[in-house]
Amino acid sequence: MAQIEVEAADAEVIARLGQLLERSAHTEFSTTCALGFSTTIFAWIAQRVRREGEPLADTLKAKWQAVKAQEEPWQMPAPLGDLSVFDAVVRLRRASTHADGSRTHPQNAHGSLVGFVFDAHQVPFVVLEADLRRFAVLVAREFSDHMRPVDANK
Repeated sequence: MAQIEVEAADAEVIARLGQLLERSAHTEFSTTCALGFSTTIFAWIAQRVRREGEPLADTLKAKWQAVKAQEEPWQMPAPLGDLSVFDAVVRLRRASTHADGSRTHPQNAHGSLVGFVFDAHQVPFVVLEADLRRFAVLVAREFSDHMRPVDANK
């Protein structure tokens, strides 16, 4: 496994988590893996992008604030789809890490775990595995591509 340079840590860790999330699809505990990897992705990215005064992070935050999470390629269902991509990341981070008293519950169908109910700010919302996985992978890719230092691939 290749090492990670300090300057590229944010981009490379998130890129690897996104790849692990993609590879965990259709495995025995894929829905639980999706929650674990996506929670880490959302927590890391929300913390990093919310820091003020860092040009790359500020640019990405502004870009995500200008796009609704329901639009292509994000395609998040309501109520998350009604938020900007940035606000959806922050909402999922808070809900999945139990910030602000939020809770996460299993969403089952036909004897299988198919997603999670996020009880955030007393307004619960369901996110199915496919939506959670797609959104987290897209966010991870865009973050990594945007935040990777220019000379990181040399």
